[in-house]
Amino acid sequence: MLTKADKAYLHSEFATKAYLDTKLKSYVTHDYLDLSFRMFKQWAEDTFVSKDEFRETMNRVFQNFDVIVGEIRAMREELAALSYRQQEHSLQLENHESRLITIESGLVVH
Repeated sequence: MLTKADKAYLHSEFATKAYLDTKLKSYVTHDYLDLSFRMFKQWAEDTFVSKDEFRETMNRVFQNFDVIVGEIRAMREELAALSYRQQEHSLQLENHESRLITIESGLVVH
């Protein structure tokens, strides 16, 4: 339990509601709050972008992203076509090689 001495010590060391009410009334006025709000609003406008600016930026980002995705798709399709051609050529080369071996083995050198 707190003694009178403890209460007196706490009142002398810590700010009470009554103390803050009397001290802050002179600082927190309507003009002070208005100025603080205007300063905060200006800071927010300088720091953050508006919804419209954000939307415009995101539209530009996604348009560039669409171009990049389109290029990647085209490269993938081209790679698939080249792979198919390379496979066809490999089969054709194997066929030619086996035919040449057959022809060369049938030749008699005199």
